[in-house]
Amino acid sequence: MKPDLQFWKKLLISLAFVSCIHIATAQIPGQSYFDDTGYVEYIHGNSPVIISVPHGGLLPPDIIPDRNFNG
Repeated sequence: MKPDLQFWKKLLISLAFVSCIHIATAQIPGQSYFDDTGYVEYIHGNSPVIISVPHGGLLPPDIIPDRNFNG
C-alpha cells in the first residue's frame, strides 16, 4: 500500500470514529457541562466558537500545580 493511501485510510477511519462518538454524546445547546473536577465548565452552543476566560481565581486546588513562569 502506498504511504499516501495508508494515511488517508487512517484519517478516514479516525474521522468516522470521532463522528460516531459525537453522535453518541450529543449535547443540548445552552446546557452547562463540567469536567470531573468541576473546575472547567462547557456550555454547548450553536456556533463553532470557543471563549476562554482565564483568570487568577480564588481557589487554590491541590490537584492543579502552580505554574513556572521561567520562560
